[in-house]
Amino acid sequence: MRPARLFWKILLTYAVPNILVAVTFLVVVSTWQRASALRQVGEQLVDTARVVATLYRRDLADRTDSERQQELRDLGKATGLRITIVAADGRVLGDSAEDFRRMVNHSDRPEIQQALADGLGKSVRYSSTLGVSMYYVAIPVNANVGAPVVVRVASELSAIHREIHGAWWLLWSLACATGLLAIGLTYAMVGRLIKPMGELTAATRVLAGGDYNQPIDVHRDDEIGQLGGALEHMRTDLLTRVRDLRESRQQLATVLGSMREGVLAIDARQRIMFANEASGELLNVGVTDITNRPIREVTRSREMHETAQRVLAQEDSFELEFEAPGAVRRRLMLRATRLPGDPCPGAVIVLHDVSEVRRLENLRQELVANVSHELKTPLSSIKAYSETLRLGAINDPDHNLKFLANIEEQADRLHQLIQDLLQLARFESGQQAFEITSVDVPDLVRVCVE
Repeated sequence: MRPARLFWKILLTYAVPNILVAVTFLVVVSTWQRASALRQVGEQLVDTARVVATLYRRDLADRTDSERQQELRDLGKATGLRITIVAADGRVLGDSAEDFRRMVNHSDRPEIQQALADGLGKSVRYSSTLGVSMYYVAIPVNANVGAPVVVRVASELSAIHREIHGAWWLLWSLACATGLLAIGLTYAMVGRLIKPMGELTAATRVLAGGDYNQPIDVHRDDEIGQLGGALEHMRTDLLTRVRDLRESRQQLATVLGSMREGVLAIDARQRIMFANEASGELLNVGVTDITNRPIREVTRSREMHETAQRVLAQEDSFELEFEAPGAVRRRLMLRATRLPGDPCPGAVIVLHDVSEVRRLENLRQELVANVSHELKTPLSSIKAYSETLRLGAINDPDHNLKFLANIEEQADRLHQLIQDLLQLARFESGQQAFEITSVDVPDLVRVCVE
């Protein structure tokens, strides 16, 4: 797996400062070493120049040019340095390496000019005569006779450069090896630090995907281990909550599915988010066909559309009774309730099938009308017979017994009607069931006819 950006950030945070410190240290040490080496060479050249100046005052000034030249050659071979005697006007009076008679005027040499001006001249430059880089030191000498001269002593810097370059390579090699070792250790340390974080990231993605059964195991005692423990605790807590939510959802689905009333949940755009089976039966559609569809596509009922708009717009709840369109005509009672929230997230619609209730109410009204008519007939007869008896027929032996028999018959009929009403009331309340008995149908028909 390719290291993450955090890996490189941490690695560079450790590695770059170390590399910068190492490079700065090497540059400072190399510069100091070069300056120290040049300073030592300069001090040696100054000491040698003073010795040659003393020798010149004592002996070389009185020598001939050939003798002086030979003496300078011998001194050059003995010391390994280049020794030059230069007059004040720049003429070369002797040189240990070249024939002084062929050498150009040295009045423009910086070390000569500085020596005549300050008493000591130094210069590090390229020698056009020898074709190498040289370190020059010059001091003036006041001879016993004649004008003053300048003794110049020079040393090749190639050996010093080789020594410095060798030291540089050694230091740079050590620095590179140390840097690579430090980077390797840092890489391993950062990798050990980042690896559990990658595992935590993968585990978090698994949690985000909805898989709460995979445990998070980070066996560390540092802050990353604490983070892993916190994520594991969160995972177990989420697993428990998800299980509880699933159980609650299943229970709610079971309850709503077992309800005879239709239940629909719509969002703010009047799209059906949930519907139980009863709602599909009441609206004459399939439950799977109405989910995630606008309510106006599910039913053509204008009352439902207007009620949904009304509740979502302003009212908390609203009730309405309407006749549902479809092949099976049903009388439905609708109650819509607005869900809490601002803006309103949706509403819940409950549908009750009141078709049977309304049919029973109509039957009850018809029954009341029929019973009223049936009660009125015996009561009218009883009243008529009783008034006739009161007006004098009670003394008529030919009719009074007959009138009393009719009153008794109508009273029995009235009593039977009342018993039938009480029995019907018991049936509706569920307190009494029908009793099945054997009857003589011809006798029953004869009684009804008579």
